[in-house]
Amino acid sequence: MKKTLLLAAATIFAGSLAMAETVVYDFTNFKDGETVMAQWPEIGNAWIACNPAKGGEPRTITNENTDITFAYNGGSSAGQFRASKTKGINNLQLGKSMMMTISSTAENYVITQVVVQGNRSADTSSLVDELTSPETSGTLVYDADAKTTTWTASAPGVECVLDANSGAYIESITLTLEKTELKPANVSWSETECTVNLNGVYEFPTLSRDTDADVKYTSSDASVAAIDPVTGEITVLAEGSTKITAACEANSAYDWGEASYTLVVMPEGYSSVVYDFTNFKSGETAMAEWPEITNSWWTTNPDDEGSYSSGTHFCPLTITCGKTSITFTAVGGHGNVRASVSSKQNNLQLGAGAYMTILPTVEKYKYVKVTVKGNTKIADNRVSTITTPETSGTVSYDAETKIMTWEPVSDDAVCELDVNGGAYIEAVTVDFIEIPSVPTGAVNVETDTDTPAVYYNLQGIRVENPSGGLYIRRVGNRSEKVKIP
Repeated sequence: MKKTLLLAAATIFAGSLAMAETVVYDFTNFKDGETVMAQWPEIGNAWIACNPAKGGEPRTITNENTDITFAYNGGSSAGQFRASKTKGINNLQLGKSMMMTISSTAENYVITQVVVQGNRSADTSSLVDELTSPETSGTLVYDADAKTTTWTASAPGVECVLDANSGAYIESITLTLEKTELKPANVSWSETECTVNLNGVYEFPTLSRDTDADVKYTSSDASVAAIDPVTGEITVLAEGSTKITAACEANSAYDWGEASYTLVVMPEGYSSVVYDFTNFKSGETAMAEWPEITNSWWTTNPDDEGSYSSGTHFCPLTITCGKTSITFTAVGGHGNVRASVSSKQNNLQLGAGAYMTILPTVEKYKYVKVTVKGNTKIADNRVSTITTPETSGTVSYDAETKIMTWEPVSDDAVCELDVNGGAYIEAVTVDFIEIPSVPTGAVNVETDTDTPAVYYNLQGIRVENPSGGLYIRRVGNRSEKVKIP
């Protein structure tokens, strides 16, 4: 858009607008020897009617991504305009009962000021001093010496409406436009990662945003989960992971914005169980969910009974959550367990020699992983020193998140964690898959043969008549990848 830059920064709407620019409608430039505007040849010496009762209609002219619409204002006169030479000066002549609406069509630009230059012939009344404007549009100031009427916007983004009920003789109209400083869209999801079970009950993160722009939704792997680009409705199709993204284009008020989260689709039967050791009873140093764990040491080594005065119970401790259990025992020490507040953070404190065995309590299962989150307010929470037998699994530690991760070495492995140096723990999370038991003997298996199959391509788009390639076939609540010849 070709415009003239002003040197001064915008001051009318401080904080919301940037540098100002101008666009000039010059109505004195006629074609040689003709009473016809050079830039808008449709405006000649003949009257152009805008009054529908006279067979007219609104007319619009454009200049540098702005426009002026001439219309009949409902008054008693004809409502017309033309090019004319008045007292030797070329100008735009508005008849009575006319009005002009002046707008910006450039993205992120608003009109803040309009200067209407009347015919400057000394013995001509230009009538621009009789222009009016609704209060909701702007205010008008007339300069008798310059024969100009200046309109100033009442608020950012309003249209300039000028009523020329008495007509007018106009040499030029100069617009001042200013680029808006866009507000942030603030697009965000309620979570950065979401894990769901295939064929389960789905609860997805929710989207929030400040912008009023439309949202476009996408999935990076539509064979795992397809998403409607307009509504955001997700169809889970297969195991795997995909990135769900919501994006908004910039508009006149808000900048563009986007946000994503990772959607992980686990096999049917997947569970993630969290032991939260920061939730204490009100006013007590005791676990809310496991009240047997208090500020007193629970000593899990039976051999210490009678010789260790600081301990209590002197037997293994087992706690449960969901379909899992944790059993605390001792290997080479007291194996103490208690609730404590360490560096102003509630946690589970394990003493030297403590040993944890973590098990799903279902008949058949498969571990995915077990994570142990250390006290995030203690520099050395000792979670990094936890080990596991080679026959059990492998462990890794993330110093940034202070999370240790155990992964099984085989399907029949048992999660065993040796906390020989003690540890301060905020949470333990157990991820596993429950495997349905296979019945023996002859049984009647209910199928979904009465439910029609629905097919999707690998981009997650539904296909009515699939042929020649790989597709996702969904029957009832079950999905599988199939090859169709």
